[in-house]
Formats: sequence, C-alpha cells, structure tokens
Amino acid sequence: MEAQPMTISRKTKLSLTLIGISVLITLLLAELAFRLLKIPQLSYGDTLPLIYETDDKLGFRFIPDAEGVYKRHFEWKTKIKINSHGWRDYEYPFKKPPGVYRIAVIGDSVTVNLEVPLEK
Repeated sequence: MEAQPMTISRKTKLSLTLIGISVLITLLLAELAFRLLKIPQLSYGDTLPLIYETDDKLGFRFIPDAEGVYKRHFEWKTKIKINSHGWRDYEYPFKKPPGVYRIAVIGDSVTVNLEVPLEK
C-alpha cells in the first residue's frame, strides 16, 4: 500500500488566507491610529543625563565636562563623565607627548556604549 501525499483542502487555504489578511489589516489600522493620535513611544525607564548638545556639523556632540548617571530600571546604572575635550574618556593633555600613539574610535551609540562603565 502506497502512502498518499497530504494535501491542504481549498477550504483550509481560504481560511488561512483570510486570517492573514485580517491580521495585516488590523496591524495597518493600529499603525495608522498610533500615527494619527501621536501616541508617544513606550518608555523603558531610561534616564539619560544632559551630556550632549546639537551641533551643526555632527548633529550631536558631547558637552565638555558634563557628567551624570545613566540608568535603566533593574538593568544598569552607569556614571557618565565627559572630559574637557568633549570625549567620553579619561582626561589627557591635548598635546600628544612624543612617543605616544593615539587611536580614535569613531561611531554611533553602540561605539560610545553609555551602558558600560568607562573602566570596562
């Protein structure tokens, strides 16, 4: 006796299609409602101290000598200190001493990693 291939009935295909269309329409209507009502994004409990300001060339930049505590409830609490040159780093003389190499790491919020203490 040969096994018969399993087939999906036309009624089942139609039901699955209608469910998919219903879910899609519901999500589109919810998106439209959120945009029209201008409901703010959900907060995850972040508190970020005022450590940056707008900049015409960069968009944003750190405020020199700014400091504060950045925290998210039950996840992290990190002390943030910006040095006098506007970098999240230890204080170094602006003029590089002879024989010293400096490496600049440039990036976005992942690179600056405010959630992690500077020592780490």
